[in-house]
Amino acid sequence: MMKNILLTLLLLFAWKTGWAQPPGNEDPADKMKAQKVAFITAKLDLSSEESAKFWPVYNNYESELKVIRKKRKSELMNAKINFDSMSDAQVSQLIDDEFLYQQQELDLRKKYNELFKQVLPVKKVALLYKAELEWTKEVIQKWSGNHAGAPHGNK
Repeated sequence: MMKNILLTLLLLFAWKTGWAQPPGNEDPADKMKAQKVAFITAKLDLSSEESAKFWPVYNNYESELKVIRKKRKSELMNAKINFDSMSDAQVSQLIDDEFLYQQQELDLRKKYNELFKQVLPVKKVALLYKAELEWTKEVIQKWSGNHAGAPHGNK
């Protein structure tokens, strides 16, 4: 229990301080990642042992998801630029590709759901999905200007 409290406090401190980097030298993506790690760790109440097993699996999941989403984004940007000049066959292929990307994401989620259950109790896996939704909601609120400051998890 004390380890959980210390780990959570350490992560929250690191989250609030931006990993103690000098002002102006912070990589926004690194800062956001550290905030997400702290947020999820706190929401799941991960022990240090659970964290050691969980985060490598989760990081692999995010890396694989990023590959799918990057390719999808590239194709959508291309379609946005060229949409008016695309043939019906090309638009049809674009629609089919969107279903393919959605299926790839679903397959990846199913794969990692099983892997998460190997390193965490199933209730914490369920809490993970809830925490991810809460994190996304807070980030969207922050960037839409409806929420001042960094995402924090006080909801």
